Amino acid sequence: MREHGSFTLELDKHILILRAFGAWNYETAHRCIKEIKMLINNVDNTWLCLIDLSRWELGTPEVWEEFNKLYHWRNNGNNNIEIIISSCALQRYLMKKSKADHISIKTMFFQHTDEAMRCLDQLRTGEKTFTLEYLN
Repeated sequence: MREHGSFTLELDKHILILRAFGAWNYETAHRCIKEIKMLINNVDNTWLCLIDLSRWELGTPEVWEEFNKLYHWRNNGNNNIEIIISSCALQRYLMKKSKADHISIKTMFFQHTDEAMRCLDQLRTGEKTFTLEYLN
């Protein structure tokens, strides 16, 4: 089947940036996760994940199964913090549900890109002045 939706991936030192667009199907999710694993295999130390869902329109149930597999893989690796940009309550609910069994990964949800980027900058510099209310 043909992919629906798209994404971009960027690795900035130890920060993986995923931007999702459109409505995804299994094929898009599967390729995205495969590419994430290939990128991260070259990172030796702890890495952070920034996920921008501001232009994402959700996905089929098979997409969530792929996310569950990714969380399981990440749970056993060097990733313990993710920042998710989403103003959609349903997206946030489904992401929380997806990672429910993977409590070692701390998730911070932001509705606006500028808030998420400030938090990311603080994590990069080690300031960590964001409040724990963002952690889930």
